[in-house]
Amino acid sequence: TIQIGQSIEYNGLNIVINELDLNYTKDMPELNDGTKYIYLTFTITNTTENDIFVSIYDFDCYADNAYCEPNFHIYHKSTSATLSKDRNALLCVSYYVPIDSKEIELEFEYSIWSDEKLILKLQ
Repeated sequence: TIQIGQSIEYNGLNIVINELDLNYTKDMPELNDGTKYIYLTFTITNTTENDIFVSIYDFDCYADNAYCEPNFHIYHKSTSATLSKDRNALLCVSYYVPIDSKEIELEFEYSIWSDEKLILKLQ
């Protein structure tokens, strides 16, 4: 399970978890349909010699192995960036997740040439 401040190395990227809220409510409409918002911000730094494109669309969320829809209401940070060596970007993602979820995971796959995924266990 990931922790705030944790640094993860993945395929030439350094990913630092800045914020994780598994019951995000700030400036959000109330949900009455058995779902809640989750919210995650992170800094991604390119540690390779080549440019790397990263995007919030490289992430998918699953709760108890079921796909969760993204929440596009709070994307006030960058949604994508092309990073040269040692450059970084602050990205955030948010999803609608069932309130009673036992396991929440975020899959990150930034290369279309590989099926390799980084799986972050949020809960």
